[in-house]
Amino acid sequence: MSGRNRSHCLGGTLHVFFEGYFVLNNSTIGSKQTLFAQLWKEYALSDSRYLSGDLVVLCAEALTLLLWGPLSYLTAMAIVRSSPWRHPLQIIVSMGQCLGDLLYMSTSLVDLYARHNLYSRPEPYYLWFYFFSLNAIWLVVPSSA
Repeated sequence: MSGRNRSHCLGGTLHVFFEGYFVLNNSTIGSKQTLFAQLWKEYALSDSRYLSGDLVVLCAEALTLLLWGPLSYLTAMAIVRSSPWRHPLQIIVSMGQCLGDLLYMSTSLVDLYARHNLYSRPEPYYLWFYFFSLNAIWLVVPSSA
């Protein structure tokens, strides 16, 4: 399995299962003790919108679940089969990942700098490691795929 194929399989799995869990359980994650709920609660320390019922975050995650997850799997299959569609699919998925990530990060940053609304805990670790570093992965990996 090639690196590109692995990255699309991993991305699809994260989108369908992990982000799908959020979409299906967003209103009750705070009271759940499952592994995925605990991971979402930990991530919410860097972006409290995930536990506050923010509709922009819910819509973004729903689009990721319904669009980017299946398209990532389709892209991986196209790569394995050497389909002529593999290149356009890689471009579409990669650009979609980058655009979604930039929009997600920019809404938080505009709120931070224009309105002084900080969604992460005040310790720099949560903003810089959780929020920026974990989301930067979605800018770096798709652009190299």
